[in-house]
Amino acid sequence: MEKNRQWILLGLTVALLALFNPAIAANEWVEKGAVVSGGGPALIQDEEGIYWMAYDNMVENNRDIYLIHSTDLKSWSEPIRITKHVETDFHPSLVHAGNGRFYLAFTSQRSGNYDIYLAESDDGALWSEPIRMTEAEGSDWYSFITIDSKGRLILSYTSSREVDPGAYIRTSDDGERWSEEIRATDTKKDIYPMIVEGDDRYWLLFVRHTGDYSIRTRANEHELFLTYSPDLLEWKKFGRLTFTKTGKFSLYPSFIRDTEGTYWISYTSNELGNEEIYIIGSKDGTLWSKAERISRNMEYRERINSTVNFKCDQKSLIQEKGGGMVIAYNCAREGGGIFILSGRSELDLSNARKVDFIGGSQIDDLDALKQSSSIDGEKVIIGVVLFIALVVTAMALKRKKE
Repeated sequence: MEKNRQWILLGLTVALLALFNPAIAANEWVEKGAVVSGGGPALIQDEEGIYWMAYDNMVENNRDIYLIHSTDLKSWSEPIRITKHVETDFHPSLVHAGNGRFYLAFTSQRSGNYDIYLAESDDGALWSEPIRMTEAEGSDWYSFITIDSKGRLILSYTSSREVDPGAYIRTSDDGERWSEEIRATDTKKDIYPMIVEGDDRYWLLFVRHTGDYSIRTRANEHELFLTYSPDLLEWKKFGRLTFTKTGKFSLYPSFIRDTEGTYWISYTSNELGNEEIYIIGSKDGTLWSKAERISRNMEYRERINSTVNFKCDQKSLIQEKGGGMVIAYNCAREGGGIFILSGRSELDLSNARKVDFIGGSQIDDLDALKQSSSIDGEKVIIGVVLFIALVVTAMALKRKKE
C-alpha cells in the first residue's frame, strides 16, 4: 500500500508539472540542415507533391533569383538561374496556380529604382521575361504573391512612395491584366505585407516599426499587425499581434491557412537574446495561441560555446500534402545558408490572447495597445484539483509513517 501511494504521489507531481510546463508537452520540430547558400527563400509544394524553392544568391558579384526542386526535402536539383540582369534581383515570392503555371514576384533594381517584377513559367525551367509591376518614384519591395479560391492572383508589397512605407495590393484574374494599386495601410512604417484568404474575409499580415530611430537601443523594434477586408479594397480595422520586450523585435513573418482552416504565422524574434523562429496559430484570426519557439539556435550556440548572435531572418512556411509543416529560412548558423525545419504544432488556445481590432482615429494609437489575454478557466480548475490531490496524498503518506 505504501508503495502504491508513492507511485500516486509521483504521478500527481508529474501531471502537475506537465500542466504548467509546456516544455514537457512540446510539439516536435526537426532541423533538416542547410539546403543551399543564399537568402530570401520562397517554398511551395505543387499538386504532385514536388517541393519548389526560389531564392536569391550572390554569384560572381551579381545577385539573382534561382530555383531548385525536390521530392523529399533531402535531395535537391541543380539550381536554375531565373534572372540574369546585371542589377540586383532579390526577395522572391512563388506560387503555383491551378492552370499549372508558376508565378514569381521579386524585387529588382534594374529600373534604377527598387521595383516589383513578375515572371511566369509552365514548367519551372523556362521563364518569361519579367514585367515591371510598379513604377512609383519611391522604392517598392518585400513582395508576396498568392492565389485565392477564385483563381485570382493577389500581389502585395511594401512601397515608400509616400512619407512612410505602407502595404499595397494588386490583383489579376489571368496574370496579364492587373488592377490599379490599392494602399491597405496608411500610417506608420509597414513592411512585409502578406495576404491569406479566410471564409468570409481576406487577412493582411504586416510588420510595423514601433521603435524610435533616434534611440539606438530601440531603433529596430518591430511588431506583427493584422487587418482584414471582405473584398481586398477596404481595410478599416487593425490589430496588434505581438508585444515584444523593449529593444527587441518580432520580424520576418510567413502566413498560411492549413487544410483544417487554422491560421499559422511563423516569425523571428530576438526576445530571448538570439534570433529564433516562433509560431502562433488561430482558428478565427482573433484568438491567437501563445508563441512557441521551434528553432534551437541558442542550444546550438551553447554546444559550440559561442556568444555570437546567429541571425535567422526571412522564411517561408507551408503545409505539406501529408499535413505536416515545413519552414525554409535564412540563418547564419553553420556557415550560413537556407535551412529546412519540419514538424507540426498542435493548436493550443489554453493561454490564448485575443487581438483587439480598432479603426478610425484610434489607428494612430495601435502602437500603444496593451496586451489582452484570455484565461483558460478549465486549466486553472484542473491545476487546483491536482494540487489539492497532491496535498491530500502527501498528508496521507505522512500519517501512515506516524
